[in-house]
Amino acid sequence: MDDVDTLTNLSSPIMPSHPGAKSAFWKRHVKAWQSSELSQRAYAKHHQLSSTSFAYWKRKLALNQGGSKSTFVSVKVATVTATPVRLTHPNGFMIECQAGTDVIWLQALMGVNHAS
Repeated sequence: MDDVDTLTNLSSPIMPSHPGAKSAFWKRHVKAWQSSELSQRAYAKHHQLSSTSFAYWKRKLALNQGGSKSTFVSVKVATVTATPVRLTHPNGFMIECQAGTDVIWLQALMGVNHAS
């Protein structure tokens, strides 16, 4: 029996309505896909699953297992007035000033026309 035949023994493509059952449904399919030699698209088509939903759940399950991490991290900034702030303009010039310097003055100095 080949991989495609063994994969047909998974539950029907009818989506469970309970959130925990939904997650388990997709987890079984992602695990079965990983052990197959099929592409994601071929696996989804073979099991009458939406390839978009398959990709979404594969990514979601990986995030829940720590497979991918967000590139954002929480940072606490201490106010230290002795440390200068360095701004680099796209044209290459650099300005160093103390934290708390007037933003409007900096925008005028750097040639920025709008406040943020």
